[in-house]
Amino acid sequence: MAIPPRLKGGKLDRRELLADWLTAPENKTLARNIVNRYIGYLLGAGLVESLGRHAGDQPSEQPELLDALSEDFIEGKYDIRRLMQTIMNSRLYQLSSQPIPATKTIGGSSVTTPSSASPPSHCSTPSTQ
Repeated sequence: MAIPPRLKGGKLDRRELLADWLTAPENKTLARNIVNRYIGYLLGAGLVESLGRHAGDQPSEQPELLDALSEDFIEGKYDIRRLMQTIMNSRLYQLSSQPIPATKTIGGSSVTTPSSASPPSHCSTPSTQ
């Protein structure tokens, strides 16, 4: 039986073993959760519906994006600042949050309909008197 590498005063340091297990490159769960949580903080919604605990039971809206950001986060040695810079420099972050008006086909021609959402009252322009 091999002796664990980290001994402090003759005892195992369980915190270091837990940290090693959580941040092991083959364990992507922690990275996926942190990435989803920061996307949720910055964009208002995560790629997985729940910002809390998620495993394989909740599908991601964009699994390829979540995987790519998680891989980059792991390669960056779990650097939160780098993760935030990556998210904020992404096209996803730079897109408008306003819905695109729907396009309907009526009588063979495309008609753009206005969005059903109206701007908040504090965004309206003041009327001229």
